[in-house]
Amino acid sequence: MTNITSRSLAISWSYPENDKGNLTAYILDITVNGVCEQKFIYVYNTVNKSSLPSNVSCSNISYIQHNLREHVNQNITDLQPYTNYTVTVIPYNSQVGEQEQQTYQTLTEGTCSLLLY
Repeated sequence: MTNITSRSLAISWSYPENDKGNLTAYILDITVNGVCEQKFIYVYNTVNKSSLPSNVSCSNISYIQHNLREHVNQNITDLQPYTNYTVTVIPYNSQVGEQEQQTYQTLTEGTCSLLLY
């Protein structure tokens, strides 16, 4: 489910059916034209980041402690109106898992929110 406004996206996902081993993180990338705008990295423990990928370049990175086997809800804010954002969710262990990617367009200013199922 995705909730879209002119300045935010609310997305959610669940634990993958095929985790390819012990899942150590989810990486959530928010990009515009291939450039990272925001990155959220969900981990069991925010203290031990040594098991995470080292190539996480982005100007805005947030580490979030979360039980990775539980459902994840994330509200992405500070977005620009009427802009295409590519949202990528990547399950991660010692290898990068199958990623899910979707492009969403934020609404123009002054329009009602859009709820997609």
